[in-house]
Amino acid sequence: MALPLSDAPHNAEVMHAAISEIHRQAGDLVIEKGIATGGLIIRHLVLPENLAGSDGNLPWIAEEILHDS
Repeated sequence: MALPLSDAPHNAEVMHAAISEIHRQAGDLVIEKGIATGGLIIRHLVLPENLAGSDGNLPWIAEEILHDS
């Protein structure tokens, strides 16, 4: 949806590169006594009819970010 809404044809590639770099720098999520104290948290808004591209983004996160952990 990024292309028709914001004229961002390479949004997915840019987002993937940015998330990968943040994960490289910050590392995995660290939780101490129930509180996140460091690492990467990804917020992804799930919308009806796959408007947020969840079917492409969530598998990428699972394979590229969680798998590397």
